[in-house]
Amino acid sequence: MYGAVASCCGGGDCMVDPSEFPILFGKKRPITGLATELAALSRSELCREYEELRRCAPNRGFRKKPYLVKDREWTSKDESNRFEERLAMALCHMEGWRCSRMGNFRVLDRQVPLQAKKVDVGIGEVDLLGVTDAGRLVVIELKVKPEGEGRAREGNPAAALVQGLRYAAIISANHEVIANDARHLFEADVSEDPPMVVVLAPQAWWRDWLEPPGSTRKAMGDWEQEFDRLARDVEARLDLVVECLALEDVEPSELAGATPRLDSELKVYGVHLVAVPAIGSALASLRSHP
Repeated sequence: MYGAVASCCGGGDCMVDPSEFPILFGKKRPITGLATELAALSRSELCREYEELRRCAPNRGFRKKPYLVKDREWTSKDESNRFEERLAMALCHMEGWRCSRMGNFRVLDRQVPLQAKKVDVGIGEVDLLGVTDAGRLVVIELKVKPEGEGRAREGNPAAALVQGLRYAAIISANHEVIANDARHLFEADVSEDPPMVVVLAPQAWWRDWLEPPGSTRKAMGDWEQEFDRLARDVEARLDLVVECLALEDVEPSELAGATPRLDSELKVYGVHLVAVPAIGSALASLRSHP
């Protein structure tokens, strides 16, 4: 079973040292030389780190802490990320999700914690966690364009993919506990398949990276081709599924109020970085559920 992994601490209270995972926990991918960096990134080392993180991942179940919570309360912990948090909350209450390769899925929870204890520094949390109709877990890394700024220089698609892989390793290491949470809280059956990693962002965020000005394009290089090669290599080596999706643009004013919700339908588009155009036709129209 893919979800079963021999823990480095006998299934107990593991502790992760981020310095031992220079790719998964490493520096942000810069704009300059992005294509070159992606081409040079060692697939063997990335996959080794992934499997090692699965082996030594924090274990919330060991401390009787849940991963999933039904109707998680709204809290804004960081004003700089408020739009992203509000968007995540609104998306968590929407149905009709669909991706290009794995078909329909539903979002179960948002801001899913991965820390088991306070010393688990830099572990992070999953923006959105879902499950496909076939039972595959979906790890969604949500990105938004910073308000009042141009391109988010440290939050590029490659960094989002690596972050998603880090979360996927921890999620898969705790597969049994998460599957149990999903079954009891959401009546969702989780299969033994490895997770799917989705980079999800509004169209405006994707356009910043797909249609940069000439000087920035020259500095970045043909990053789309290298990103696609990296994603396909990761899929082949780790038996994962990687997909990119774009959301119809949302204005911050649409997410006002104590409980952010979107009243209108929201389209989701497939993103195929080596295709022209990269943002394809609509895959689905999301609707807020009661």
